[in-house]
Amino acid sequence: MNLKAWITVLLFIVWILFCWKWVQSKKETCCTNQAKGPVASLPAKGIDIPIYYTLNSANPKKGNGFDNYKKTQLSELGPLDTLVIHGWYFNNENNPDSLAKSRAENLKSFFGDIAGNRIKILTERHSGTMDPSSEGFQAASFQVIHKEGSLIKKLNDKILIYFPPNSTEKVLDPEVESYMDSLSQNMKSHPAMKIEVIGYTDSTGEKTQNIQLSKRRANFLKANLFKKGIDTSRIKSDGLGPVNFIANNDSPEGRSKNRRVELTLVNP
Repeated sequence: MNLKAWITVLLFIVWILFCWKWVQSKKETCCTNQAKGPVASLPAKGIDIPIYYTLNSANPKKGNGFDNYKKTQLSELGPLDTLVIHGWYFNNENNPDSLAKSRAENLKSFFGDIAGNRIKILTERHSGTMDPSSEGFQAASFQVIHKEGSLIKKLNDKILIYFPPNSTEKVLDPEVESYMDSLSQNMKSHPAMKIEVIGYTDSTGEKTQNIQLSKRRANFLKANLFKKGIDTSRIKSDGLGPVNFIANNDSPEGRSKNRRVELTLVNP
């Protein structure tokens, strides 16, 4: 094959490669333009949740199944039980704590058939962030605090207030709240009177953690008295953890009696 023939073959190969490249570029342009076109609207995720919110909004919306969801919550609520509404907030929301509180407060209107003093609200932070384009997400939950007998007991010269497992908040119960009101009024009427607040736990779990839990229980009631107008100089508080048991820790009933805070009034 002479030189001219070689050049012709080479030019033909170059032309084939050029045509192949051109076809590929058109194919990529086509697909790229198609991907950048309008995206079909996604269905609102919120409607599949009984109660949902949008980012930075405190107004709850009713989704699919709300009526059955509400009926389930009410079916678990006894005549003396308390319904606790937890309002959530996420890391990328504005004024998070007040937002979560408003979410819980606004939900109370959905449960107007429950006496107001039997509904309590709490705020709760959830890890992670929410997609600003999300059309709805869950930002609240419910908890029923069952009342089985009195949560307050007089033992010799002490008043005992019982706590649920791992809980530091007990003034969610109307009976306890009423007692704390009466106690603060009594102390206001006797300015020289002081009080000792000592927290305890059952024997379940690690001792160091139980001691911290018992301190938080005592400090919670101390803070409650302070909010009601009792100066902290009149309140001595501590937590001793899993000691000084008043019942057997081998049974759930016994452990429930050991999870307590003891309040002792100290007269001058």
